[in-house]
Amino acid sequence: MAVTVKMEPKVMIAQLDDGPEKEKANTPHRRILLGLGAVADEFRTIDTALALAEAMSAEVIGHFVEESNLLNLAGLPFTKIIRPSDSAVIPIELSQMQRVIQQTAATWKRRLHARASQSSITFSFHETQGEYCSEISKVVATTDIVIINPTNITDRRGDAVAAVLAATKDAAGAVVLPEKSHGVSAA
Repeated sequence: MAVTVKMEPKVMIAQLDDGPEKEKANTPHRRILLGLGAVADEFRTIDTALALAEAMSAEVIGHFVEESNLLNLAGLPFTKIIRPSDSAVIPIELSQMQRVIQQTAATWKRRLHARASQSSITFSFHETQGEYCSEISKVVATTDIVIINPTNITDRRGDAVAAVLAATKDAAGAVVLPEKSHGVSAA
């Protein structure tokens, strides 16, 4: 798997290529923040962060945010889940949502550990509770590149890209991985 990184003024574009070649990017970035959440499917997000880390000899800092908005919503007595496969309406309780979020965090931690260990990539994994963009913005200044899946941004009142840019304004570069994408685009 190869990663092509192109730097332009204030913009970084990374393209994930599933080819057999591995290219080392000549870049000063050494710490990659991997923002994870319980809303998005993070398999490709994790794989992209690790591919970049391997290409750049960087450390990956996995940061799982237990989204407080989801927990607040699950605590309301009228909250229901509509299952897309059969349109079934299912009640949900706060304790059930907490278990699902904890299981999701454990899944992403296991995936990061397994994949990073295969490639001898240095990594860490941290968990926090709060609003996704707010929690990511608290740790972004300590890293060089930020990789997040915008599906985790539950506050859709505004532009999701604007929210990502605001949360990552202190990073040297922000890589945003859109859901179901074959490449990685950055802002």
